[in-house]
Amino acid sequence: MVKQNLFYQNWDGVYVHHLYTVYTDISLINNHVDYWVDNRQGDPIFHNPAGPDRCLESIDDNDFSLQPGSAAVDLVSAVDPRLDILSMQRPSDGDGDLNGIAYHDAGAWEFMGIIVLDPSSDTTWVANNVVQIRWSSSLKWSGTAVAFELWRRGLKVRDLGVGWDPSGSGVASLPIPTDLVTGGDYRLRAVSSWDPGIVSWSPAKISIDGPDPNDGETMVLRWEWYE
Repeated sequence: MVKQNLFYQNWDGVYVHHLYTVYTDISLINNHVDYWVDNRQGDPIFHNPAGPDRCLESIDDNDFSLQPGSAAVDLVSAVDPRLDILSMQRPSDGDGDLNGIAYHDAGAWEFMGIIVLDPSSDTTWVANNVVQIRWSSSLKWSGTAVAFELWRRGLKVRDLGVGWDPSGSGVASLPIPTDLVTGGDYRLRAVSSWDPGIVSWSPAKISIDGPDPNDGETMVLRWEWYE
């Protein structure tokens, strides 16, 4: 079985002969050939595969880590290995979608992008309190400053603040506004301040507890006029 492989710049292309038909398109092969499953064609977008010396043969300085938009991201639905070549935890949900499903990236390097490390499980935030957001990034420049957004039911509710650290990881202290509607269905999104196309969603589902601007007491005033 040929399953969850990445094809790019094949010298002679991809040709599969199946039931008297020749297929050359990966998507068609996946759909019509039963022993080809979930393969992909696209650019892996390595950082610097030839290295600073621009020589593929001198492998010690070659950098096959992945960049945003790599076709290798979230390709493989494997369980092991749990660590990549740099001993980073994998899988990481690196494609920036909101489905909450993380797959291994193809290859030895897991694309970390920007990761919200904490909160990592469902939690409740109290309005008017300050929460600590722990984050990390493997991006050499785009990940040094991260903006945090609060979303609910597919819509951005509030910009919460920015975390910045030249090392690419840190803890951001963010105040929770008092005018948020209480309840669940909130999600936290991290966005690179340098490249808004690089985003990551926290896996945690967030509930807000505290003052609700829609819940207020109604006061009835009785008055009389005297001359």
